Amino acid sequence: MLRSIDEDQGIGIYTRNLIPRVLESDPDTEYVLIYRTPRYRGHFARYPNAVEVVLDVPNKALWDQIGAPWLGRRYGLDLIFNTKFTVPLFTGRRSVMMLHGSMQFVHPECFNPFDIAYLHRLMPLYCWKADHLISNSQLTTNDFVERLNVPPEKITTIHLAADEHFAPVTDPQRLAEVRAKYKLPERFVLSVTKYFPGKNTPALIRAYADLPPELRSALVLVGRDVDRYLDDMRLRGTPIAREIVTPGWVDQRDLPAIYSMADVFAFPSLYEEFGIPVVEAMASGCPVVASNTAALPEVAGDAGLLVAPTDIPALTEALARVLQDDLLRARMRARGLERARQFSWRQHALRTIQVLREAC
Repeated sequence: MLRSIDEDQGIGIYTRNLIPRVLESDPDTEYVLIYRTPRYRGHFARYPNAVEVVLDVPNKALWDQIGAPWLGRRYGLDLIFNTKFTVPLFTGRRSVMMLHGSMQFVHPECFNPFDIAYLHRLMPLYCWKADHLISNSQLTTNDFVERLNVPPEKITTIHLAADEHFAPVTDPQRLAEVRAKYKLPERFVLSVTKYFPGKNTPALIRAYADLPPELRSALVLVGRDVDRYLDDMRLRGTPIAREIVTPGWVDQRDLPAIYSMADVFAFPSLYEEFGIPVVEAMASGCPVVASNTAALPEVAGDAGLLVAPTDIPALTEALARVLQDDLLRARMRARGLERARQFSWRQHALRTIQVLREAC
């Protein structure tokens, strides 16, 4: 079930990285790839073990609960795997579901109340119906065990990763092209984020504003609609707003160069269930300052400086340490590169295949 494959952010990135590696690593198994729109039909045509089907059902619930089981019967599927948060409740096929996090149960105030009511009612049913669950971090596994009473043996933790194209970019011409394309300054603090309360971006803006003037070059916030924070914080027209660059959504192919140009990557998320941008930054040789909560310590290990996301003075101090200490930045780059190598989409795919086979 690939209803989420064309989403721009986390779940879509996960799905687009997983599927080709599963097809490459398991050539003897036939995979029926079910899309909601024809946008991706033909994308995996080069794989002989892939059958691509468009299930044109406008309603998401009907797509999940009626359309997908119908296709399961039509194609005689042994197992239905959804890369997102649901499984068909009325099917005789075995099923596996991917758990991308538990923030809705830990910080419901960050979400639409209707969505929270839906999840609290139906997620326990999905977890009960699925033959097995895959989670993106040990934090997510623990939360589902503790908050939804899922048996721990029913969940397998498989960490996510950064795409292989995330690596330090040293070519001056390439760096200059990307800098000009997005109008980036010579030096800057970087955050790859989105307009969402859980990302805690206003705290980062306040921490950056509290830096000594000689350390404030620019704050680059990459992500869709992040310029709305300037309106929320009433910063339009202020001196600090002139130091904040919001290039919007950035092509994934350009991100490694942006990470490579940044002095430090800041990610003070309130409750990150994995945090792919942290791995991307480390793999690109960018020092990381991140939250000491949720799954970010699990991901960053000892490669980053970790602080409480609501402690703005501590966040300012961590940024200042990295910005003014060349030796510290060099050590963090080296540690980050080493840490990033522990996360691999190929290994994720191989372990996913193992879970699917065992669930069959």
